[in-house]
Amino acid sequence: MFVNVTKIPVFLSQDIFQGKYLASVALTAPLVFVGAIGGRKFLEWVSQIWFNRIILWLTAFAGAWLVIRNFP
Repeated sequence: MFVNVTKIPVFLSQDIFQGKYLASVALTAPLVFVGAIGGRKFLEWVSQIWFNRIILWLTAFAGAWLVIRNFP
């Protein structure tokens, strides 16, 4: 979080932040906390072995999806 906060002055100086995006940021910011709480509960529920398997399968699926989707 602290690393991302340090990026704000650079983004402001480069006019990356625009007013039209502030509403969507304000609406989705609480979802970060919901995701953090949900992730914490998920890690308490699932074993480390199954967590590793799930992450590896999701990573493989995402990689395959990127390759297949961008194939001509």
